[in-house]
Amino acid sequence: MITLSHISKRFEEKEVLRDVSLQLPPGITCLMGASGIGKTTLLRILTGLESPDSGEIGGVPRRIAMLFQEDRLTESLTVRGNLRLALGKHYNEQKAQEMLSLLLLPDVLPQTVSSLSGGMKRRVALCRALLFDADLIVLDEPFKGLDEDTKAAAMDAVRNYANRPVLVVTHDEDEARYLGARVMKL
Repeated sequence: MITLSHISKRFEEKEVLRDVSLQLPPGITCLMGASGIGKTTLLRILTGLESPDSGEIGGVPRRIAMLFQEDRLTESLTVRGNLRLALGKHYNEQKAQEMLSLLLLPDVLPQTVSSLSGGMKRRVALCRALLFDADLIVLDEPFKGLDEDTKAAAMDAVRNYANRPVLVVTHDEDEARYLGARVMKL
């Protein structure tokens, strides 16, 4: 089990997190709270991109897939090229096509990312995170910018990967309910 115990973090004079504890068993956990309360900072600490000022972290696997608030796709590459870049030797064209179809993007593999809409880019970034061979999936506002149909498809895809710990930041309680998630409020 992944555990964060008594995590605190400040940036100069601003305290962002104080004494936060969290356990991440297999399944989906939604991290919720007001904007600016430290959700993304907590994700960055969990994934090793930031260090806590105090507290302990245990059980974090080496292989972590992360979907940031920004899509972080290479605009000049095709969707196929972006997936190959991230997945390396684990890239599987059939699995990529299946996941993109689940995300209502059946024909985008050969398309250049720069030609896609914002919602399409978001789903490609989500596809990349879900296909990565990881023991922990961390998703920072994965459904932002998606309409109802594409959001439902994206949430269904995330639920399919809940056999391992999946941490989702969301502001939407309906999303947490749909995902069948445990809810942690900051």
